[in-house]
Amino acid sequence: FDLTLLIGEICRMLRDTHHRAGVTWDWHLPNERILVQGDHDALRQAFTTLIAAALRATPESATIMVRLGMERGGEPRISISDYGLGLDEEDLMSLTRPVGTAQSQHAAGTLEPRRGLGLALARTLIDLHGGAIAVTSNPGSGTTVQATLPRHRIVARDNPFTED
Repeated sequence: FDLTLLIGEICRMLRDTHHRAGVTWDWHLPNERILVQGDHDALRQAFTTLIAAALRATPESATIMVRLGMERGGEPRISISDYGLGLDEEDLMSLTRPVGTAQSQHAAGTLEPRRGLGLALARTLIDLHGGAIAVTSNPGSGTTVQATLPRHRIVARDNPFTED
């Protein structure tokens, strides 16, 4: 499937269905098709989860940035940045724990879901494709998630806008 097309479709769908006052979408996709081998539905879910989480974290009058590009080693990388609340150290650590343990104990003794659970789920789906997720975050100033797929997942690259 075409990764460039997939990321563009997800950005358009979320922009059109989740209207937020003053949120600016800034996405950059390459002028080429990046055809990858993998579970289309699983990767769609992973990237939708990551981009939707950034959208939820983005305050009014702020920007959500999505970038798809190729690394020097030939790996496709999707970078998603928001300017929301960010994740604290505990939330970042929960990304390395099994998904079922990403909960915190409330003072009243009830469990509440931890922020970052969607990141953990997306990470699992990307890990199953041999990829990786790197997260940088500062509480109060936002989060950047970079998801990379391995080079061997690339089937072909071409630029449909060039003349032969």
